[in-house]
Amino acid sequence: MNETIRGRLRRGLGGQAFSQVVNLAFQFGTVPLFLHFWDKSLYGEWLILAAFPAYLVISNLGFTNATSYEVTMRVSRDDTEGALRAFQTSWVFVTLISLAVAGLLLLGLFLAPLASWFNLTELTDGDAAVVLALLLIQILFNIQTGIAAVGLMSAGQYGLQSYLTALTRLVSLVLIAGALIAGARPLGVAIVFASVEAVGFLVVAVFAHRHSPWLAYGIAHASRETWRQLAPPSLGFVGLTVANAISIQGPIIVLGAILGPSAVAVFATLRMLARAVVLFANLAFSTLRPEIAIAYGKDDIDLVRRLNNRAIQFAAWLSMAAFVGLMIFGPAIVDFWTVGRIPAPRTLLGLLVIGGLSTMMWHAVATALYATNNNRAIAAIYGISAASGLAVLALVTPMFGINGAAAALAIAEMAVVLLVVGRTMAFLDQRFLSLVLAALKPPTDVLRVLRRGS
Repeated sequence: MNETIRGRLRRGLGGQAFSQVVNLAFQFGTVPLFLHFWDKSLYGEWLILAAFPAYLVISNLGFTNATSYEVTMRVSRDDTEGALRAFQTSWVFVTLISLAVAGLLLLGLFLAPLASWFNLTELTDGDAAVVLALLLIQILFNIQTGIAAVGLMSAGQYGLQSYLTALTRLVSLVLIAGALIAGARPLGVAIVFASVEAVGFLVVAVFAHRHSPWLAYGIAHASRETWRQLAPPSLGFVGLTVANAISIQGPIIVLGAILGPSAVAVFATLRMLARAVVLFANLAFSTLRPEIAIAYGKDDIDLVRRLNNRAIQFAAWLSMAAFVGLMIFGPAIVDFWTVGRIPAPRTLLGLLVIGGLSTMMWHAVATALYATNNNRAIAAIYGISAASGLAVLALVTPMFGINGAAAALAIAEMAVVLLVVGRTMAFLDQRFLSLVLAALKPPTDVLRVLRRGS
């Protein structure tokens, strides 16, 4: 890697480091905040409601992610005209579809007996519908932020993109804390989420245009031909989004219906800890993907292969350290973190940790597939695995309880690892032994960049 790439990676890793610190602060900070000001039942109801709007992200049909990498590859070839066509085509399509889907969801939410469906006792049907409406608005602005950020990523400013996104989340955390101190219930918290996301979108849009002057909103350059080019990788990303929603939010909804809000609070809290290492791993993955897209746009396959190996190295060594650390210190962390209000059975925690680390490993292996829009095969693999895991979870939970649910999810994620390895080997023309050796080699390059960037 030349010094230009190393410099972008250092800035990117710095932005990702800040972003992940904020994400961890948000994930871990909101739990004691909510549990301090709300009882466990109300917190469980909030988690159930918050799981639904995530499905609105599906409405972009993967075009935001596909456009990010397509535009980055085009800009790396100095094809700004093609980049503008891709941007406007994606913006028009995503905006129309997301607004239509949000409208239908809002209509359904205000007609549905949400309280009886999900055993809500603290919130009425009307309260739940208004909270969900505000969370849908938040997701709509989040989708627009993702499209605007294309201008930053394609200019090599993915570090700045991470800083701005993290600042939005940090402001949300501070204002949510203030709202809870003032006595806010779910409605007040939902208002904070929606308002901050709207301001965050405007900030990202301004910076994106500054670094990519060619970027302009409108419909003049949108075209059916460009839409057809973006559709295949977009379907891959929407498949990944659907599978991720099934894997992350699906268990919350199913467990809420079978075991109730209290079990959801325990499961979600322990899984949050188990998956914290996945957030940290995004330091490497999210930074390497734009560079892989740039290298692929320049037809430098050797650099693509080397960058993908760096992701595998980082994930493998981080997995080993995280498993040992969480199994030794995890229960004590949960006890301190939740002030003793959430139990941490070691068996349940161990199963959730295995699932989380498996997720991290297959994301690492598939880094180059993501960054080059070669994602349809892994979308199919992940979708089938996530759906199967959720179906098994629904069957085994009544018999084996929450541990059975965690085991079903862990097995599903481990199956994805094995299948994605095969796809990556074929794409990079790389042998299995080479991938194994890449995993065993200490990630000195990544650590060197991290150290210089600190």
